Amino acid sequence: MSISVLPIIPAAQLNREKAMQYTSETYGISADQLQSVYETTRDLPLLNKHLYVAKVFDNQLRQTYTVYIDTATGNQVDYNNLLREEAREYSKRYGKMSVDLFSHVQSMRTNDTVEVWIWLTPINEALVPPRATGDKEASQRTTQLKSLFAEKEEPIMAWLDNRGIKVTYASRYAPLVFANLPKQYILEIQQLADVAWLEMTGKLELAG
Repeated sequence: MSISVLPIIPAAQLNREKAMQYTSETYGISADQLQSVYETTRDLPLLNKHLYVAKVFDNQLRQTYTVYIDTATGNQVDYNNLLREEAREYSKRYGKMSVDLFSHVQSMRTNDTVEVWIWLTPINEALVPPRATGDKEASQRTTQLKSLFAEKEEPIMAWLDNRGIKVTYASRYAPLVFANLPKQYILEIQQLADVAWLEMTGKLELAG
């Protein structure tokens, strides 16, 4: 009695074949003119997803297609939608804080402070002057940008000042300020619409 043994096909090869098949069926391209020219992986840890990524090249039309395969299900997925889901999950877990800052905040006592980078939302692109070609225009553009950043930072600096918090640094080249904050104000400031992101600078001050 003979027993037939089916060959074991590596997962990467299976995913590659699925990417080629998806490209062929979606865009109506003969599989014979397709080849995988680049492969990598992407992890979305908060969604517990591991993706296989392939760039599939059409040798006749000279066009490249990017395909994302969920390795758990073998299905093609919309990467941009998953990124948005991952961002929503991050926001639910950590708010606007980096993971390191979030973890540190959990152990902070009432009077402990930590220096925080307070990144603000971008300035209005419509107000940004075009890139300059000459030295004089470049200098004028830099001056205008500094003014726009200062205007962006002013409300946050006033918010901090009203609570007795002094800004340790206000950037002239980005919408960013540093301040030593206690736990209460870290939790409060991330609720402000103009605040985009909070992270630790590494400077800690523990209450005695």
